Amino acid sequence: MPYSYLLLFTDPPLGRVGLTEKEALAKGKRILKATRPMKSINRANEMGEIHGFAKLIVDAETDLILGASILGPGGDEIINMFAAIK
Repeated sequence: MPYSYLLLFTDPPLGRVGLTEKEALAKGKRILKATRPMKSINRANEMGEIHGFAKLIVDAETDLILGASILGPGGDEIINMFAAIK
């Protein structure tokens, strides 16, 4: 199944793979989502870069990851982990 993969070189960097929340709901998926602001992530605090978020979308029935978005320090690199398991 093809999926979208996006790296946007902004400050802070944005990485996204798979479905967005809106796309998953439009496909009729029941989803679970987790969103965490960068200010609550230790590494971001240590770097002094607390703007942004990390978001994970999971299929509620199968527990499979449908998509992930990371806007924050290292987001353009960290997203590759989700791309590899998608």
